[in-house]
Amino acid sequence: MAAVHRRHNRAAQGRDAAPPVDGADGPHAPRRVRNLARPQAALYIGGMGPRGGNFSNDLIRRYGYEAQARQIQDLYLDGNKKEAEAKVPLELLEQVNLVGPASYVRERIAAFRESGVTGLQVTPVGGDPAGLVRRLKEWTA
Repeated sequence: MAAVHRRHNRAAQGRDAAPPVDGADGPHAPRRVRNLARPQAALYIGGMGPRGGNFSNDLIRRYGYEAQARQIQDLYLDGNKKEAEAKVPLELLEQVNLVGPASYVRERIAAFRESGVTGLQVTPVGGDPAGLVRRLKEWTA
């Protein structure tokens, strides 16, 4: 994923890269957010454009999930949304979100930064969104 972002950022030359991510910390956050993120990921990978014309699908393929992206899109466009959701790889959800214990979230922030990401559009998930935003600001300073 980092290599894809670095290549994109060189091509963008001076433009910010700020991907949208879900954010949550704590011991139960990963499972909770995965359950919330799967339908949205399936929608973007599978349903946001025709075959051959879906930016998110193309990006996920460049991340190394070619077969999964194709399968998710086929299922989604054929009306099998729940099956498409089930095919979204756990590893992908972990890579593209900030979810888990604080130490893991900080590692993911570092990985995003190293890949050339200049900002993150975080959707806080959980019972203390303001607290999460405060912690994320500290961790990204």
